[in-house]
Amino acid sequence: VDLQHRTIWIAGVYLMLLMQLLENKVAIDLTRSEFFDAQE
Repeated sequence: VDLQHRTIWIAGVYLMLLMQLLENKVAIDLTRSEFFDAQE
């Protein structure tokens, strides 16, 4: 039971980090496209 609880906790932390990475990537892509639009 303890092992299963630990696995679920690790999976939750992993998903949280993954979502943060995806959000950062989207934010970087948005700012990058805005930057290129402003340069034109």
